[in-house]
Amino acid sequence: MTENSNEKDLKLIQVLIDQKLISAAQAELAKSDREVTGMTLGEVLLARRWVNEETLDRIAPWLKDLRGGAPGVVTAAEHKDDETHADTGYQQNLKRYRQLMHKILDE
Repeated sequence: MTENSNEKDLKLIQVLIDQKLISAAQAELAKSDREVTGMTLGEVLLARRWVNEETLDRIAPWLKDLRGGAPGVVTAAEHKDDETHADTGYQQNLKRYRQLMHKILDE
């Protein structure tokens, strides 16, 4: 992670906490998830459903630019996993993270 992106992540977290959209504990968990899974902070926040894309785009418009305007997270209910990308470590981590989140959230 670059210094600039880390600064932006910290700014995003602070704004989310200040606006009472997430708690300090959620912020710490999101940072931990980011490190463990390799997902971006935005992807973690969306996967955990702590914020929606509209809110994230309003608060952190640079994230939308980074993902090219594409949705940050597609749930299993919205779209089946693309098996052609399952061979990458990132995709495997992302898929496992989503499975765990669905199990935790009992969906």
